[in-house]
Amino acid sequence: MPHTDMVASLLALLNTENISVPDVPNTLGRTLYPETFRGGRTFYAPNPLHIALMEFRRGDFSDREALAYLAEDPERWFAVHQDLSWEQFPETTSHHVARIMALDPGEATDVEVLWALARMRENNLVEYHDALQLHLYNWDHPSVVEYAVDQCAPQDAREAWSLFHRGCFADSALAWRFHERLQEWPELHDALVEGSLEMYDASEAAEFCFPVLSWLSHHRDVERQMEGVMKHLLSNQRNEAFRRFLREANFTQPWLEEVAMEHITTLIPSVQDGLLIATAGNMSFNPYRVWTSVMEGASGGIQRRILRNTHRLEPHQALELIKIGLASKWRFVVKRACMALVNVPYDDDVKSILETHLASPHMSIQLACEKAAVFHGHPR
Repeated sequence: MPHTDMVASLLALLNTENISVPDVPNTLGRTLYPETFRGGRTFYAPNPLHIALMEFRRGDFSDREALAYLAEDPERWFAVHQDLSWEQFPETTSHHVARIMALDPGEATDVEVLWALARMRENNLVEYHDALQLHLYNWDHPSVVEYAVDQCAPQDAREAWSLFHRGCFADSALAWRFHERLQEWPELHDALVEGSLEMYDASEAAEFCFPVLSWLSHHRDVERQMEGVMKHLLSNQRNEAFRRFLREANFTQPWLEEVAMEHITTLIPSVQDGLLIATAGNMSFNPYRVWTSVMEGASGGIQRRILRNTHRLEPHQALELIKIGLASKWRFVVKRACMALVNVPYDDDVKSILETHLASPHMSIQLACEKAAVFHGHPR
């Protein structure tokens, strides 16, 4: 019989006049005296909102009854709002949408505003778009601002600039989302390029500064600012922001080589990968020194990234890195090294490599070598 010790303990306890708590068996004590017994379970009173939701769902309320039920206790709305719909409770839904929209933006909670906006979107698009503009700068609730900036639908470039331009100067990570919306309008491109440096200088939000500078680097020379951002990222160990900046920005000046030489071996692989992408795209210097410094002991992913870009090197430099790749313990790196053979001229070294790896027991390596062999006219 299950729990026989619990039953026996309970019977013994009920037959005892003066209970000594320390003498109560542990199994029973943890339930009856959780504060005293280690591992005891404390039982909490049910959540009032959960009770309200259960009452609402079991009550099978009409629309009028639902409206009255929520009027008895305004907190009940937070429990049942997800169950309110135009189809089942049109009067109740309309009442609470109007109630929330009548509040000043900072008075309603973000849950209330987002719910009301979603219901308006289902029922009245004109009022919905007016409400979006009302809450576009509701900085008390960033989640509402994010929703509004995504959902706003300007009719033309002029309206887009009027709606979104001010948001680019906000001291918030959401400033970048405003900037992205303005990028959707080709007519605004020149004005946005001209204004973005001012936005960058005015902002203290790193979540805005890094992406706007990355974007701006593709349209004008901001290398001085980019060098400053690199120093900041290196000293503050913002790895994810650093990786994204390296992958997205347009580096065109040779200062990047020395920065890479100094730091690449100390960075985590994901940031190393971003730096490799940046050096591969920077045509102002040959990245051989940087890549050689990390190739030997790098992860397989980093080695593969380098091998993908050997076309950027002198042929003898590329072949040196290919040979390191061919000696890798990772098959996918060896495969990539074989594929990179198309970036070097056919000579005795390449001939020997092809002969060796065409006989590989691994089909993926054989196929990669076959393509290189065809490219070089290697006899098979």
